[in-house]
Amino acid sequence: MTVETTQTRYVRIPAEIVVEVVDEAAVRAAARAAVDAATDMPEEERAEALERIASEDIADAVALVVNLDGLLDGTEGIEVVEATWSAEEDEDYEPFEDDDED
Repeated sequence: MTVETTQTRYVRIPAEIVVEVVDEAAVRAAARAAVDAATDMPEEERAEALERIASEDIADAVALVVNLDGLLDGTEGIEVVEATWSAEEDEDYEPFEDDDED
């Protein structure tokens, strides 16, 4: 007997991650390395990315080092089909205060 399911095979996972950049130079260096390693990136796009890394806000560099495709690597039964993301500076963000810290 075969069990039929009416559920879709695709699941969208909305998520939000806030990161604190503690070493801007290291993030920019990692972003440059990511661009250098992207062998399938067209030359014009590569030049634009390197320019943004050097001159734009740090969010562009962070976006280039994020690897959402690798987030679920090693999870059996799941294959990432599509991943999109962007990064932006959030000047209004205030970290939660941890009551356990003294």
